[in-house]
Amino acid sequence: EEVNRRIRRGIAFAFLYVDINHFKPYNDTYGFASGDRVIRETANILLESLGAQAGGAGFVGHVGGDDFVVITEPSRAPHVAQHIVSQFDQKTACFYKAPDKARGFIEAKNRQGLRQRFPVISLSIGIVTSEQRVLSHYAKVVQIASEMKALCKADTEHRLSRFAFDRRRGY
Repeated sequence: EEVNRRIRRGIAFAFLYVDINHFKPYNDTYGFASGDRVIRETANILLESLGAQAGGAGFVGHVGGDDFVVITEPSRAPHVAQHIVSQFDQKTACFYKAPDKARGFIEAKNRQGLRQRFPVISLSIGIVTSEQRVLSHYAKVVQIASEMKALCKADTEHRLSRFAFDRRRGY
């Protein structure tokens, strides 16, 4: 609704699609109460980052599960995104027991039921703005942001949170 409102009114916006990497194995290992704590803390970080870097001007939403959205002014998006990833990465250690924290991973079953090593949780943020593209529908916004988020997730060598902007122009 917020994206469509901005589109209808011709208000420039940046859409940040935020996903917690490796959340399912974390939740399976540490339990739902710990998983809920991570979800709540992520929401707090998003709200605090929007407040600190955009004067609170914008919108934070919980799409469901481990997915969130942040909407802000395009000029504030890089600052908001950088604040989010740095704050999240600083807090990550407090979500783990000492042995897991020291190893830098947990062992859990993957979606096929096989034991696997999973790095500590991090964020992937795909960002699209209405500055360089005509964004006429919410579905297009989500599609482009999802592509950018997938680029972040594909970079498995880095274990820190990261974000990627869509720099393409046009329609």
